[in-house]
Amino acid sequence: MSFETKLRTLLLCALLLAATLPRAEALDGPYLPQTIQGGPIIDASIFGNRELYPGQTTPIQVVIQNSGVIQRVEGYDTPSPYPISITLTVPITNGSDGEDVEDESATTTEATAQYMGDGGYPSGYGISALTGVGSYSITESGIPYFDDFSVNANPNTAIAATTALGVTAKLSTTGAPLQLVSGDCVVGGSLPAGSVSPQFTYIVRVDRGAMPGVYALPLTVTYKHLIGEYDFTSAFGSYLTYNNYVQETVTLYVYVVIREAFDLVVTPLDYGNMIPGSDGMVTLKVSNIGGVCAEECVVYLIPSYPGAPQDGDPSASIIVSPSLVLPVQSSQYVGRMDPGDERPVSFKVAVSPDAEAGTYPLSALVSYTDAWGKQKSSNVDTFGVPVQKEMKFDVDEVPIAIKCGQSCEAMMNLTNIGGETAHDAVVRVNALDPFVVSYDTAYLGDVEPGDTVNTTFGIKVKPDAVPTTYYVTMEVKYYDDQDDPHVTKIIRKAIVVSPPPTLMDKVAENWPLVAGVAILALIGILYAARSVLKRPGRRPPMQKPPTIQEKKE
Repeated sequence: MSFETKLRTLLLCALLLAATLPRAEALDGPYLPQTIQGGPIIDASIFGNRELYPGQTTPIQVVIQNSGVIQRVEGYDTPSPYPISITLTVPITNGSDGEDVEDESATTTEATAQYMGDGGYPSGYGISALTGVGSYSITESGIPYFDDFSVNANPNTAIAATTALGVTAKLSTTGAPLQLVSGDCVVGGSLPAGSVSPQFTYIVRVDRGAMPGVYALPLTVTYKHLIGEYDFTSAFGSYLTYNNYVQETVTLYVYVVIREAFDLVVTPLDYGNMIPGSDGMVTLKVSNIGGVCAEECVVYLIPSYPGAPQDGDPSASIIVSPSLVLPVQSSQYVGRMDPGDERPVSFKVAVSPDAEAGTYPLSALVSYTDAWGKQKSSNVDTFGVPVQKEMKFDVDEVPIAIKCGQSCEAMMNLTNIGGETAHDAVVRVNALDPFVVSYDTAYLGDVEPGDTVNTTFGIKVKPDAVPTTYYVTMEVKYYDDQDDPHVTKIIRKAIVVSPPPTLMDKVAENWPLVAGVAILALIGILYAARSVLKRPGRRPPMQKPPTIQEKKE
């Protein structure tokens, strides 16, 4: 083994022993103290809009700035803090030519390394030239010049010491009329000195009853930064690197402003003529229950549509079929509304003929201009619109009885079974072959819900009609409360047609006439018999009745 190899082996053993000492001893030697004064300085602020309104759900964006500086860095760069004494015993042979010759078969008989409290640098490096023949002991004390131990000596130490690592920001709404909808903690990565973080976004919901004012929201920022950097290097490369970090937590405050509410509320007041197949009226009340005047207010009546699904993709579109109740008139201008003002507004809506009785949704909102000239809208208010039963008239179920070739006056009883008054109602009968109607319309007047009116129609059946049950149809035309005309669905009335009447049926049906004719005939017969009896010679002489005298005789 060569001398350089032996020397490296001993030095490596010494360095390994030195590295195993406690770090405190390494830092508390007779060397210069090391100090880093300064570090990250963290500030936070609201980014963008900080004004909130009661009932609003909105994002709050926060940015964090690191304005850290270093006032002082103390450290050192020195050979190994553990001076090493190396004792080597090497046999040396002096050549005959007077030159120093190293014995190739020489072996190391003693190699020790021990720690020394103090020691100077070596006067030289290598093995001194020797003369003579024999064994000599050579001792090199101190630190080989190629070992190095540095503290805070890296050129990037100041940058590392002012960089905030692993920044996290936790927002709290304690004491403020706000609720965090999103998570309260956001991670931001590393933040070098002189830089500003990306926006940290928090979503908050403002209470509807929140009082106006300025509210401080605590923001707890946690990060780490460097307080010491240690490096040990030997001739064989970097052997030990140690960076000492400390975690810091700072509580900052960001401020939001809650303004007085532009709170415009829409509530339903009244509904009229909400009948299938008609145009109804919806009356709403717009109220400014906030504390700020709203200018250029416009009320919109719109169909109701679903919001984003609770457990689905918020961006997914939801296909909804058109409502059976749709606004015909969708907006009305109401102008300026001071706090406490109330305004009624009416909208015409179309009710589909296919709508059944029930409650159908509609929505309303109010757009306005705030004090800064920005156009905004109130929250969407959704309410139900009741649709009444379809306007219907019912006719009595007793069928009309008539015989072939005859005519009759059919009396019908019509009842308003709807929910609205039918104004100026007129009923019309539609009769097809084999019927003939002498007059097909009749005026009913104003028919209240539940009222029954009577009417009569003249109907004649052709003689060649087939005896069976027929139906005539009727429909009622009327006007609603908005003076719009409507026609009910078709009403059917049964007519039972019987065979032509027999002689006896005719006699039975016309017995007064037959009885009159019979009486007249009897009177004529009696009169004729009397005339015959009054002729001369035809009547026997009448005898005088005997007198009293004659009776006595």
